[in-house]
Amino acid sequence: LVEVIDAKKLAVAARHAPIAWVQRLGHLLEMLDHGAKAEALQKVVADAGPDYVRLAPWAKKSGRYDPKWRVIANTTVEPDDL
Repeated sequence: LVEVIDAKKLAVAARHAPIAWVQRLGHLLEMLDHGAKAEALQKVVADAGPDYVRLAPWAKKSGRYDPKWRVIANTTVEPDDL
C-alpha cells in the first residue's frame, strides 16, 4: 500500500492522529526505505516534541532508541517479501 500513499495527504492526516502513531509510522517507513513518505511526517513529529514511545507498546522490554522519531525499537519487524 505504501506505493499509493500521497505524502502530502499523509502529512495532513497525521496532524489529526495520535502523535505516537505518527512516530511509529515514520520510523517504520524509514526502516523500509520509504524516506520520502517518512519525511512528510517528520515536521509533524518535530512540531509536537513528543516523548519516546515503544514501537511495540505491549512489550515492556527496552530496545534501540531512534532519536529522529523518538521511538524505542523494542521489537523486530520483518516485512513480508514482495
